[in-house]
Amino acid sequence: MDSKLAEIGIGRGGPVRSYRPVTGLRIHWRLIFVFFIAASIMAAASPLYGKQIVDRIVAIVNNEVISLYELNQRIEPFIDEIKKTTATLSEQGALIRKVETEHLDLLIDEKLADQEIRRLNIRVGERQIDEALDRFSSSNKITIEELESALADQGRSLKDFRGEISAQILRARLVNREINSKVIITKDEVVNYYNTHPEKFGAESAYRLKNIVMNVATRQGGGEKTDAISDMTRVYEKLVAGESFDVLAREYSDAPNAVDGGALGTISAKMLAPEIRKAIEFLKPGEFTEIIETDQGAQIFYLEAIDAASAESFEKVKARIEDTLYKQIVDEKYEGWLGDLRARSHIKLIR
Repeated sequence: MDSKLAEIGIGRGGPVRSYRPVTGLRIHWRLIFVFFIAASIMAAASPLYGKQIVDRIVAIVNNEVISLYELNQRIEPFIDEIKKTTATLSEQGALIRKVETEHLDLLIDEKLADQEIRRLNIRVGERQIDEALDRFSSSNKITIEELESALADQGRSLKDFRGEISAQILRARLVNREINSKVIITKDEVVNYYNTHPEKFGAESAYRLKNIVMNVATRQGGGEKTDAISDMTRVYEKLVAGESFDVLAREYSDAPNAVDGGALGTISAKMLAPEIRKAIEFLKPGEFTEIIETDQGAQIFYLEAIDAASAESFEKVKARIEDTLYKQIVDEKYEGWLGDLRARSHIKLIR
C-alpha cells in the first residue's frame, strides 16, 4: 500500500507549489500545497537528529508558535535527500541550513494565512471536503478504502487527511478573496504579449539564402588558407562594386550549388550555425555578409528574402496568454499582500 501512496504522491515528499487546487480556484503556490503532499509531511516521522528531539520554539507568529519538531518534520525528506548526495559535510550543512530557512518562512506564511482565515471567518463545509476527496480518489484511481488503509499504515487517519483538505480549501478561498478576485487582464495586455513574444507561439524567421564557398582543401599551391581568403576577398570586392552574386557564385564557388547561383533554399534560423545566424540576423533582403570562416571554408552569404513561419493564431493561444499573465500578476500582488501582512504582524525568530 505504501507503494501505491508513492505513486500518487502521498509519502515522504515535500510541498508542491501549484496553481491547481482541489477546489478549482486559482491559488498561489506559497500558501497552498497540494493536499495529499501536505498531508504526508505532517505524518509522524522518525526524529531528524538522532533518536530523541529536544523540542523548542523556533518562531513566534503573533500569538502562535512554530516548534523545532514541526520544522524538522517538514524538512526531513529534503535532509534525507541531501545526505544521499556526494557533497562534502560542509556543503551538506550549508544546503540543510538553506532548506531550514526556506521552510521556516513557508511555515510562517501558513500561520499568517490561517490567522487571516480565522479573522475573516472564512469557512468550508463538509460537502466541499467530500467533493474534493472524491475528485482526489477518482483522479488517482484509488478507492477511499485503499486510501484509508494506506494512511493507517503511516499512523494517520482519514479524519486527519480531511483536515488537510479543509486547510487547503480555506487557504484557496483566502487568496481568491484577497488577491485573485482583484486581478484583471485586459485584451490590450493579451494582444501586446502575443505581438511581443512571437517565439512562444511558433513564429520563427526563415531565410532564403545563397552562398559562395571557397574550400581551403581545393585551393592549389602552398599557403592554401591564405589563398582561399585572398581569392574570397577579391570576390567580396566585386560584390561591393555591384557585380551579380549569382554570376560570381557560378564562377568562383567550390560548392555544388554554384550552378544554381549559390542558391541554398529556405532555411529556418534554428538550423543555421551560430556564427552564420549572427552574421545574417541584421541583414535586409538583397544584402550580403562579410567573409565568414567556417568548417566548410570561407563563405559569403546573400539574403534573398525572409519568410515568417506561420504562428499559432491569437484566438488559439489567447487563453494560454491570459493564464500566463494571470500568474505573473498574482505573483506580484501576492508578494505585496504578504509583505503587508508580515509588516502588521509580530514575527520573532528564535535561534
